[in-house]
Amino acid sequence: MIIFNDYELLYYIKDNNPQALDFMLKKYSPYIKNNINRLIPYSNKKEDLYIECLLTLLNCIKNFNDKIKVTFFTYFSISLRRTINHELGKSYYKEFILAESTDIIDNNSGINIYVADRLFKDKLSQEIYDECIIGNISISKYCRANNIDYNIVYKRYREIIKQLKLIFHWHKSKSDLQ
Repeated sequence: MIIFNDYELLYYIKDNNPQALDFMLKKYSPYIKNNINRLIPYSNKKEDLYIECLLTLLNCIKNFNDKIKVTFFTYFSISLRRTINHELGKSYYKEFILAESTDIIDNNSGINIYVADRLFKDKLSQEIYDECIIGNISISKYCRANNIDYNIVYKRYREIIKQLKLIFHWHKSKSDLQ
C-alpha cells in the first residue's frame, strides 16, 4: 500500500486525480465526525453539519497555498472550527432549549422547548446542566467552586446525560415518523 502525505495528495488533486480526492475525503472524514460528535453529541442534525464540513474541506483543498508557512492540517482544522462555530450559531442546529416555567414560550420557531422545572428534579441538577454541560466546565472544577462532593455531582451529571439522550431519541424517532 502506498501512503501519500497531504502535499502529494493536493498535487494529485490539482492534477484532476479523482482517487486522490476520494482518499483525502476518507482521510479527514473521521476527524470531522469526531469534532461534530464532541460538540453536538445529542443532535439529529449531525449529518447536515457533516456535509457543511465536507464542503469546508473541499474549499480548503481548492484554496490551500503551499507557499504559506502552515500545514494543510492546521489550515483545515482552523477552517473546520470556524465552520462548525458558525453553523452552530444558526437556529437550525439548536435541538431544544430549556426554559423557565415563568418564561413566555413562543413555539412558532420550530425549536423544541422543554421546561427546565419539569426536566430536572432539583436546582442542583439545573446548575450542573448550566455549568458543566452548557458552560463546558469540568465536574471537578464545578465541585471545587461550589464545595460539593465529586461523586454526588458525577452521579447527577450521568442522570442528566441519560435524560438528554432519552429526549433526543424520542425527538429523533418522532421526526422520523413525520
